[in-house]
Amino acid sequence: MATDQKRGYVFVYTQNVGSIGWTLEKEKGKRYGAYGEERNSHLPYTRHDPFKSFKASAGEGLGDYPCQKPPWGKLNAVNANTGEVIWQKPVGMAKGFPENKRNVGLPNGSAGPTATAGGLLFYAGVADGRLRAFNSLNGEELWSTDLTYTSLSQPISFLGSDGRQYVSITVSGKVRAFALP
Repeated sequence: MATDQKRGYVFVYTQNVGSIGWTLEKEKGKRYGAYGEERNSHLPYTRHDPFKSFKASAGEGLGDYPCQKPPWGKLNAVNANTGEVIWQKPVGMAKGFPENKRNVGLPNGSAGPTATAGGLLFYAGVADGRLRAFNSLNGEELWSTDLTYTSLSQPISFLGSDGRQYVSITVSGKVRAFALP
């Protein structure tokens, strides 16, 4: 998640992927859950298999994708003062899909976006291995680059000793930095 305090915007990645599971009444004395919220819960019910979803393979080495209509992942701008959704954009290309159907918005975002005071939004949290820059006012994609691998980190922006602004991100154990024009 990132914010633009001047405009009152919050930027967040969301996903729209159905999953299957059900609830069961807890058995007395049985310990439930690997996650903290379940471990300490005194509720009488528990989730069973909450992380299963319907997926299909796009082919050898091309990945598995949800069996539902895309977009599966979106970058969103929300006015924090009113709750109004300012814009939503699918983010992520399914490389195994036909050229005109690749921009499906990939699920399973791994990190949040970064906003700059100059109206840019950087995001690299989906599994297509790209770092993208967006116009934070309207969501228009302004630039992208192939990082080769998916980054699990949030981009950072900083002012260099040369007076230029940079954005950097770690990917596959290396730091990649880009100078802004």
